[in-house]
Amino acid sequence: MQNHHSLKHFYKNLILLAIAFSLSGCVKVRTLVDVNPNGSGTFAAAIGMTQQAKALIESQGGDPMQLFSNETNAEAEITRWVDGDYEWVQGTKPFNTLDELNKIMSTLQLLESFSVTRQRGLFKDVFTLEATINPINDIAKGEESSELSGMDPSAFITVQLVVNLPGKVTETNGASESQDSTQMVWSAAGDSKVSVKAISQVWNWVNILAISLVILIIIAITIFFTIRMKKKANIPNDSILKTGVTDEENSSLHK
Repeated sequence: MQNHHSLKHFYKNLILLAIAFSLSGCVKVRTLVDVNPNGSGTFAAAIGMTQQAKALIESQGGDPMQLFSNETNAEAEITRWVDGDYEWVQGTKPFNTLDELNKIMSTLQLLESFSVTRQRGLFKDVFTLEATINPINDIAKGEESSELSGMDPSAFITVQLVVNLPGKVTETNGASESQDSTQMVWSAAGDSKVSVKAISQVWNWVNILAISLVILIIIAITIFFTIRMKKKANIPNDSILKTGVTDEENSSLHK
């Protein structure tokens, strides 16, 4: 998804159309990040809208779902589905490192700042997410911004950041996607910034297994040498007994 400049204008136009048609709650925009324990993962951008919203926006020229697909380049995997009253389209692209993810996210007008870092530990790695979501007013700013005068854009369109960090989330100011979900959700506000914070911890199984293996090897070596030393300690007694038997046998033979 390299064409972030086009996506920026697509989102802005989508917000303005939603307001123009008074499509209250009929349009949803989501940016999704899924981070794996090794720092790789996927980044996705998605829009969902009701059939009513889609039809009204189509009347202004073009299928918004297809336009969205066109704004994401060929490197993105495009998926479409229906969830309740909403029809969704999503473009997903993998990233290999956290630096690559942070670079992608820094180009989005949705965000003032975004950073996911990993602190490596002997037994656990700690992932820290810190970001700031811009107001929807800022996302839609432009020549047409006068249309937003006196309006709260968040009443017409839902803009969310959804993040899934690896391991157990120990601290966050985000909402849970569902009771059993590890995804955290932050919703953009109409005219104020939203702070994003989360910390997760994941077991470093490579180190744990390596240390466990070393401990097992040490225990095995200790047991081996302990048994060997005991055997060596018993050798003199056995030799004496064997020597005594041999002398007696020799004596009887001489007699």
